[in-house]
Amino acid sequence: MSKEPSLTGQLGACHRQLDEIFLLHQEALIQGQLQNAVGILHSYESCHTLHRQFEDDVLLPVYAGLEQPGKWNATLYQQEHQKIGELYSRIEEGLHELMGQSLDPSQMRRNIIHLLDREKSFKGLCEHHQEREEQSLLIELDRQTDTYWRSAVMETFSAQWRQTLEKEMENIRSCSEGRN
Repeated sequence: MSKEPSLTGQLGACHRQLDEIFLLHQEALIQGQLQNAVGILHSYESCHTLHRQFEDDVLLPVYAGLEQPGKWNATLYQQEHQKIGELYSRIEEGLHELMGQSLDPSQMRRNIIHLLDREKSFKGLCEHHQEREEQSLLIELDRQTDTYWRSAVMETFSAQWRQTLEKEMENIRSCSEGRN
């Protein structure tokens, strides 16, 4: 017997992969490998952009039209996507500023700590956003859409996700090996 396609399961797995990539970025940051941290952050953004666009373009319009909407409306998810983008831009700017500074080792460590503190807000927003998606958006779409639609949209997205993730993981390996 074939298993019903689950947006909750498949996109939940994407959330965990995004979280892992961001942790790799933070590991590079903690180690003072700023160029690697930038490269990994760009890989994160590439994957996150694909994920966000799928939600914005495919899932949220359908979710907005459900007869029994979930706990939160589609507008909340869109606003959170915008806020995530804004916080990401601040992190990227902060990292580039840090790279452009000539600092003694102690001040560099302190500035890295400051940047990590800023990233905490970003991670918190992403975590709460993912929880809302997995507790309402995705569950309601799984419950109120037909198997054919879910299979079709996930087949297309999954192929794009695998391709993007594979490319970006290779980029991350290159960063870690100093080939970036």
